[in-house]
Amino acid sequence: MSAEDPVNARDLAAGPVVAVLGLGEAGSVIAADLVAAGAAVRGFDPRVAAASADAGIIECDGDADARRAAALVLSLTCAHEAENALAAALPWIGRAAIYADLNAGSSALKARLAGRPRTQGSRSPMSR
Repeated sequence: MSAEDPVNARDLAAGPVVAVLGLGEAGSVIAADLVAAGAAVRGFDPRVAAASADAGIIECDGDADARRAAALVLSLTCAHEAENALAAALPWIGRAAIYADLNAGSSALKARLAGRPRTQGSRSPMSR
């Protein structure tokens, strides 16, 4: 994200703010669909050169940048990156935000992620 593109009224006016972490095959399609549905989508993927601006996705410089002001954080990383992505996300997730890990990891990995301490007030669809 550049200095001239902070989280601002333009981002928030578009609709709910959704962070999409991982703009590969699944993430880029989901992000584009969210934009089409009216969400302000802030995306980041260190490995994918994003053509995301063409889809209306606000390209961000990192995970923390993408999460700013997001009510929903969708993590579509590889399973082997899921724990690091969650650890990096925790300090930046807003009190009322939902973090949803959508990787194809094992049930043991999902249980481990769901058991991680979260920001007070944040919610995870993975926990019961």
